[in-house]
Amino acid sequence: MKKEINLMLGTDYRGRGGIASVINNYKKNLLLKKINSKFIATHKSNTGKLELVLIFFRALIKIFYYIIFYKVKIVHIHTASDLSFFRKMIFSLICSFFSLKVLMHIHGGNFIFFYNKSNIFIKALILIILKKTYKIIVLNVKFKKFFKNLNLNKKTLIIPNSIKINRMNNLKNNRDKKIILFLGNLTMSKGIYDLFKAIQIIIKNNKNKKLIFCGPDKKKNFYKLSKKMQINQNVVFIDWASGIKKKNLFSKTKIFLLPSYIENFPISILEAMENSVPIISTNVGGIPSQVKHNYSGYLIKPGDIKNLVKYINRLYRNSKLCNLFGKKGNKILRTKFSNEIVFKKIINLYNT
Repeated sequence: MKKEINLMLGTDYRGRGGIASVINNYKKNLLLKKINSKFIATHKSNTGKLELVLIFFRALIKIFYYIIFYKVKIVHIHTASDLSFFRKMIFSLICSFFSLKVLMHIHGGNFIFFYNKSNIFIKALILIILKKTYKIIVLNVKFKKFFKNLNLNKKTLIIPNSIKINRMNNLKNNRDKKIILFLGNLTMSKGIYDLFKAIQIIIKNNKNKKLIFCGPDKKKNFYKLSKKMQINQNVVFIDWASGIKKKNLFSKTKIFLLPSYIENFPISILEAMENSVPIISTNVGGIPSQVKHNYSGYLIKPGDIKNLVKYINRLYRNSKLCNLFGKKGNKILRTKFSNEIVFKKIINLYNT
């Protein structure tokens, strides 16, 4: 008799980015073990083209191996949009051929735009793939409504991202903290140019304020832009941070910023909440369910530099308010987005 297992497919958990962070959280905190799942990497960030091809074909070999020699119950596929979806489409079709249950886990805030901009043939193909799935997992209400409009409401359920909470986390006073932090990929869609404009305005009255950008700056384009805008003395670029380095960074952070134009359910915001750091972000994707305006942080419209400047100045001058918002954000995390709460939803899904 074949041994029964489940499979999980997605970006290599040792890489960078949202999906990698989610899967790393699942693996590190033993969710994969609890759901009896084997992980197959189908892609890896920051990797050359030849290695990406090898990773993809190794994944194909592995999935056929498990299908032939094991009794595969559920295949949990993590995907974003564009090329990520088309890669996962191949694995989804293989699973459908063998009549396997597929959970399609949608990440990345760009999926709705990806679908809407596609031509009629690509849209039809996307719908065929989604209709063949057992369940579609989304991260927020906006995506749930989108799939409802595609007549996929019965297949779709919301399971947000989560992180492990340090029960001994100390809610340190923000009075001595000086860092204003951005954490993520440095792209225009993350609102980096808006942050540059905000800093340009802020340093007219306070030249000592510094904003740390933690994330890869491809070809150093943003560093060059900061020099051109004459704010390079007030911005610091760190390529990447993880583990203890990231924890130490958050321990010195007074305000966390993420003024994105497109998001789904950012892990970085959960990390700021876990470290009791107040957040200024935008009202896009699932962020409004993470950050409560004027309660645990501030939400602005994408591109609203005026309010971005206003809220940075307000929080930076008011350590008491920073502490209050940080504590409230931490409480939201513990009651809604902890691994303990979210993992139960995933385990229950596997057991139905």
